[in-house]
Amino acid sequence: MNIFTLPCGPSNDSQKSAQKLERLSLILTTLVFLLSGMPKLRIVIGAPIYAVDLIIFYLLIKTPKTQSLNYGGTARLITQLASGYIVLMVLGELYGGWVYGRYFDSIYMLFRCYLAASIIRIVPRQVKNLEVLKLLLKGLCIGLFISAVISILYSFPSTRWLTDYIFSVKMLAPDGEQVLAGNNVYDAAYGGGYRGRNLIGTSTFTSGVMALLWPLVFMSKKLFRSDVFWNRLSIVTLCVAPLAILATYGRTAWLSVIFVLLSILILGSDRGKLHILLGILVASLLFGQVGLDSITAKLPLVNRIVTKTQIVAASGAENESEAERFHAYVEPFEHVLRHPSFFFVGTGVAQRKFDGNALEEATTASHAIPAMAYYAYGVGGAFCQIGFMLCSFKLIYCRLRQARKKLPCLAWMWQSLLAAWCGLFPWWCFAHGLVSQPRGAMVFFLYLGILLSCEHIYRQMDWLYSRHLSNS
Repeated sequence: MNIFTLPCGPSNDSQKSAQKLERLSLILTTLVFLLSGMPKLRIVIGAPIYAVDLIIFYLLIKTPKTQSLNYGGTARLITQLASGYIVLMVLGELYGGWVYGRYFDSIYMLFRCYLAASIIRIVPRQVKNLEVLKLLLKGLCIGLFISAVISILYSFPSTRWLTDYIFSVKMLAPDGEQVLAGNNVYDAAYGGGYRGRNLIGTSTFTSGVMALLWPLVFMSKKLFRSDVFWNRLSIVTLCVAPLAILATYGRTAWLSVIFVLLSILILGSDRGKLHILLGILVASLLFGQVGLDSITAKLPLVNRIVTKTQIVAASGAENESEAERFHAYVEPFEHVLRHPSFFFVGTGVAQRKFDGNALEEATTASHAIPAMAYYAYGVGGAFCQIGFMLCSFKLIYCRLRQARKKLPCLAWMWQSLLAAWCGLFPWWCFAHGLVSQPRGAMVFFLYLGILLSCEHIYRQMDWLYSRHLSNS
């Protein structure tokens, strides 16, 4: 039984329909490339018009909606949570626009956030077999490789001239002038070093997106085993992506890398565990030879992480930076008692993005996805985000256990999704970009869409395998 030739639709599809689906798959691959490489590519016609928005809008209209999706209970619950989340999103942005009088901003952000959430519907309707999944992963490999290289080059003073040129292109980096102006601060503070970033966004946002997408490239390595070029590109991307995440010099970023490696050591394949252990051994030998003092002297930003970690260990929640993250899990409970309307609806993300100083919520801590979802979409929005994480973990873990017993040929798929979930978790706990930034929401719902596609492929394979056993 060939796992690469699962049926993608009805057997009587016309050649014209097949060509249309192939064209839509190529457009979806372009979307994945842009989200992982240059999501801020845009033109300005009154309001900024982003290329990713145009592509999602086109796919939303053109993707066939008649094909049934083979979901189980937990996967169906994820789709129901997404539907509820979209409703709360619409209500939140409209209510926020009415309360604060910024109707255009609210409608603009509503449009972008709705498109972001729609990805969870688009991807499973198109990625229904491993051939289409391979095509999508090609876009991911190229985009993530570009992002990783830019992030690493940006962190070194000797290659800053190249990244400065890239950030000077306004079509690719609308905030490029602010980025270049901010270099001087870090040049003075850290001896020319700077926290790595790329065309995705800030250092924290960059590391979060790459930590989520990096483990998915493990799928590419498995699927492109017979294709030399794509296999080698996958291997190179798997090597440079974690280095780029570390080059952002953020504690959350480094924690994400640790979580991904731990997930592979605990639940990965034997070969994956061996590769990780060898990597840790080599890194430990190098670290022992060079020493911490020498590393912090040559890479001053490493000292930033060491110092902040020591401060947090000594002062705990009294530290201002950590207090904000701690209060993100406390202040929403106090806020909802003062504002009972947030039991039903929030005030959207447009007000915080365009006029945050006018909000009482702007003075509260929101460095956590549940907190940000609460302020934007109410109590229901926070519960939906928690539901996404719990349901996705349950689905991945259960399928991984089942695949190892029944369909070991697909266990790698769930191992990659689990590692991606572990890479996402620290960002989900200590940042807000998945809600406050439309492109962050796009990446998040892309991940959930790929998860649902893998669920469909797995159930299809399970059915074919059971039928094969019964016939034999």
